[in-house]
Amino acid sequence: MYSVFLFFKSVDVELISNYLIPWNMKKIALIGASGFVGSALLNESLQRGHQVTARVRHPEKITLVHPNLIVMQGDVMSVDTVEKLVRGADVVISAYNPG
Repeated sequence: MYSVFLFFKSVDVELISNYLIPWNMKKIALIGASGFVGSALLNESLQRGHQVTARVRHPEKITLVHPNLIVMQGDVMSVDTVEKLVRGADVVISAYNPG
């Protein structure tokens, strides 16, 4: 499993998609998918055919419907929550913004 942590207000999604997520890594656990950076990564990952499990505080903010998308509500400060999210994932991406 790979872990990618982003600490930027903006990000080059092409860079992450091409270099940090290997082509054969299909199952992505995405923390913070409803934020600015997270939503860009979510859209790009789905367009590239990845299966994405998105963990967000407010699932109603994710209006996208896609067969490869699972949206889960939860507190990423909980070890149990994060453990359930990352189980079975090839790649974990955190675009979490505590604010």
